[in-house]
Amino acid sequence: MKYIILFLSIFLFSNQLSADFPLPIPEPSEGNFSSKGTSPDEPLPPIDASSVVAEQRSGQTGPELVSETALAASEESKIAETKQTVSEPVKEKKTKLPNLADKKDKKNGKKKEAATDPSRAAYERGLLRLRNGQKDAAKEEFGKAASTEGTASSQAKLELSKLENAKAPESNAEAPAEDDSRWKTSLETARSLRAQGKNSEAESILLRTATEGEGEYRSRALLQLGDMLFRMGRYSDARSYLMDFWNRFGKTFPNAEDTSSREFKRQREEKELGAYLLFKSSYKAGEGEWAKRFLKKYLDKSVSESQGVYSPLRTEMESFAKSDL
Repeated sequence: MKYIILFLSIFLFSNQLSADFPLPIPEPSEGNFSSKGTSPDEPLPPIDASSVVAEQRSGQTGPELVSETALAASEESKIAETKQTVSEPVKEKKTKLPNLADKKDKKNGKKKEAATDPSRAAYERGLLRLRNGQKDAAKEEFGKAASTEGTASSQAKLELSKLENAKAPESNAEAPAEDDSRWKTSLETARSLRAQGKNSEAESILLRTATEGEGEYRSRALLQLGDMLFRMGRYSDARSYLMDFWNRFGKTFPNAEDTSSREFKRQREEKELGAYLLFKSSYKAGEGEWAKRFLKKYLDKSVSESQGVYSPLRTEMESFAKSDL
């Protein structure tokens, strides 16, 4: 009994002391640190932004959390739409079918060129007929090409003149020789028209003279045609007429019996002019290798003819042969 009374008195006394004297609890201050024992000299640990955001979001409730969730969902949907729009053109390029029309245009390039230039198509058909021995059909095709204003009209006129000239001896065998004054006047008229810039009219007169005239006037007409077209920049057409001149006359000129005659001198000058124009027109028309071979061959074979004769054209051709063309 005594012990019980003593225990109760001690318990009551301790409760009174705890009520009168509160325990010393340190107040928070700037020098208070975490329980991990971090000292002031040590740097603070890095802050994890994701954890802070997570804590802030975990602390939010109600409409604020709902609004942020909706905002995040809208941003994700916008990003998905952007990715889809960026990736869509790439898919179209991968699945795009080849343009068959472009391939057909490349394969049928020659056909389109012939369609845009009817003179070229008719000229090529005429050459094909001529190779097969169909002269009448070739003449008809060349006539179609010559009647147009295409790039091959001049060449067609030349081929047409050759076919007409082949039949001329048969039809004119018993006909009297025409007056030379007609062809001489034609050449003078063509030269005058060229000086006035009327090249198309001069070309018509020269073509008629080259196909119907006598040998002397025919060679001079072909030379004038080649020179006129060369000056106009129509190098391929000029080369065609000059090749015709060279094959008919240039290879055999000068062939006059009297070497001191005026005819012999004229033929030698025409041969030199024809060789010079044929070389330059061939080179300008893209036949560079052929032009070099022709020039070298001509200079080698005409050495004896040029001895003792000054010719500026030959001097220029020799300089061309020595240069690196």
